[in-house]
Amino acid sequence: MLSTPRQRNSRKNIVNRTTNTIGQHPNLQPPSSTDGTPPSMPLLKNTISRNTAETTHRHAYLRIALAVSLACGTGLALTGCGGSGDATTRIDTTPPTTPVDPTVRTSYNITVRSPVKLINVKASATDAATGTVLGTTTIASGNDLVIAVPVAYTKNGNLIVITLSPVDGTSSYFDPMLNNGQGNLAPFNQSLHSIVSLFQSDITSRIDPFSEIVYQRALTRSGVLFSEQTFGMPQPSFKTLAPEHLTLANNDLSSSFGVSNGTQFSGFINSSNDIAALRIYSTANNTANPFNVVNPQVSNELVALGQIALYAQNNASETTPYLNFALRAALDMRDGDLDGMTINGGEKIGTALIANPILYSGVSAPVNNDPNRNNVTNLLTDNTALREAHGTAVKQAAIQFFNSVNAAPTSTTHLDTDTLGYIQDFNYANFTYKATSTVSSTRTGAGNFTYAFGLPTGTDFKNLLDANDGSGRSNDIMQLNGVYKNSSGCQLNIGYEGTVQLSQGSLSFTSVVNRKSSDSLTRLSGDNYLLNVTSADQTAPRFIQVRTVAGKVISAIEGRSTQAVPINLDTTDLTCNF
Repeated sequence: MLSTPRQRNSRKNIVNRTTNTIGQHPNLQPPSSTDGTPPSMPLLKNTISRNTAETTHRHAYLRIALAVSLACGTGLALTGCGGSGDATTRIDTTPPTTPVDPTVRTSYNITVRSPVKLINVKASATDAATGTVLGTTTIASGNDLVIAVPVAYTKNGNLIVITLSPVDGTSSYFDPMLNNGQGNLAPFNQSLHSIVSLFQSDITSRIDPFSEIVYQRALTRSGVLFSEQTFGMPQPSFKTLAPEHLTLANNDLSSSFGVSNGTQFSGFINSSNDIAALRIYSTANNTANPFNVVNPQVSNELVALGQIALYAQNNASETTPYLNFALRAALDMRDGDLDGMTINGGEKIGTALIANPILYSGVSAPVNNDPNRNNVTNLLTDNTALREAHGTAVKQAAIQFFNSVNAAPTSTTHLDTDTLGYIQDFNYANFTYKATSTVSSTRTGAGNFTYAFGLPTGTDFKNLLDANDGSGRSNDIMQLNGVYKNSSGCQLNIGYEGTVQLSQGSLSFTSVVNRKSSDSLTRLSGDNYLLNVTSADQTAPRFIQVRTVAGKVISAIEGRSTQAVPINLDTTDLTCNF
């Protein structure tokens, strides 16, 4: 129906009074009037229709418009309302990220520091517990490098093994002992190791011949068995290493060599001038500090260089004395003492002597086989001659070496008189300043201070064998630690931690000292002893029996017995004589 002029005027007046209108949208226009002119937009408030039909029409349109308006408003918040009907996406589809907190560490750094210059040498860090290689890098030329260890491997004193190894034939290092004490480059053709304990902090680890000694001694303490035939073979398992093994190995080093593995270097040694620049006093006399103070880092280096110098002078033809000292000293220290002997067993019966000991050729400590002398006082007395002879030899070698450094024709720096005087007055027998210093049980020097295996006089029997690293016990099974073999293929392994394994061909039996009543040591007669180590199966227990004479293993038997502490087994499966 056509609109009348009055109706059109009325609509015009209504539009003029409107304060709230819906904006024009191409897809939301109301129906056109019959004359082709779009009707005005309906009022949102205060509008009264003159007829029912018109009112109905306007209310219907109003409901549609409001619904569309709300939908579009919501759409604008989510996707936008485009003019063409194609919505523009405004949602960020990028996955949310957590802001990185710069204060939270994801790794900790191990700074590996060598006292001598390294050229083209590889370094790696291995988690002892899992064998996981945590990082590798190469030192092109220098003394130190940094390996980042993931934080998961730095908790609770976790042990990390650092290894320096050659890359190829061009790998080399500065050896201070070559060229008559002036030093020279030498091929880096052996590996060096260091063990560090991490507690979620950055750490600096020294790696040198003395860290190698600690590494090999700690492995022995953890139950890893070495024989002379395995020396230099691929690396063993580190799974049994524990922080206490590292601590005790460090103590063994300090006691025998007078060198602290935990003390960092006072400076790098990349030329003879670096050695000549060592100054024993860290401060000069002044009003605020009227006394000279010994620099412990320099003192540590003077002792360390003196020990290596003795080896170099006794093995003058060697082309890598610094590295070879590390290998031979570590071999000697596997039994815990600087005594010219290695751990028991190998192809030899009992304590194995080293053909070319680190002490000097032809010298070794007395063998301890008297359990009545198992205390530090007696052992110091028994080893007096060796300890003092070695101390004198180290002092002479140190004086000769440092004088050579001072006399170098290319030297631009010289050791001062205070430092030379300190070397002259140092007691290299027990590693204290001045010869009047008393011997300390923690600085025993060269000698065999391992307690003899057996029971003191008057004690015939003792149960509950001990396999711990403690001291002061007369029957510790660790004193028999070693690998024993015979010509028929029998092998007896006695681990430091108390594992005993007897095998031949396909037969193999293993027991562990567990301090049960059946684990026992019995004196048969004199210095003849019977060691019983039983299995955990108490219903039909197996025993490994080891017989010793004067601390030497002579036989081992595996079998069964109904007795709690048998002397003779009821049945035997394997018998081996050594």
